[in-house]
This record gives sequence, C-alpha cells and structure tokens, in this order.
Amino acid sequence: MSETRGKVAFEMRVRKVELTQLLPTKVIKNPENLRRYRALLLSIPAIGLTNPLVVYPQGKDGKQWIVLDGHLR
Repeated sequence: MSETRGKVAFEMRVRKVELTQLLPTKVIKNPENLRRYRALLLSIPAIGLTNPLVVYPQGKDGKQWIVLDGHLR
C-alpha cells in the first residue's frame, strides 16, 4: 500500500504581529458570556497562551494579517 502525502497548508513558524495589523474574520459579541472565553481568561496567568493565533498575510506588503483561528485568544 502506498503512502499518500499532502502539502502543508500553513507555515509552521511563529511571527510577532502587532494587534493593529490583525483583521478578524468574525465578530464575537459579548465574549464574556462564553464559557470558553472565561476559561481561557482564567488560565492565562497560570499557564500563559499555549496556542497561538493562526493568521494569513493579507496582500504582499505583510502589514495586515487575517485571523483564521483564535478569535477568543
């Protein structure tokens, strides 16, 4: 049986991006009401952020990034 390999869809690299450069793909109204948000908020002082945002560059200049995953983070 042959093994099928796919292409990696994302760079597996950590980048530092200014908050002003992030473009959300969804708006979360009243995140304080969400259980996941509250759990994350309480865990940050103890363990920090363990999962970074997943972003994709918008345009070729690298000045703006679309948030694909991690809107509550």
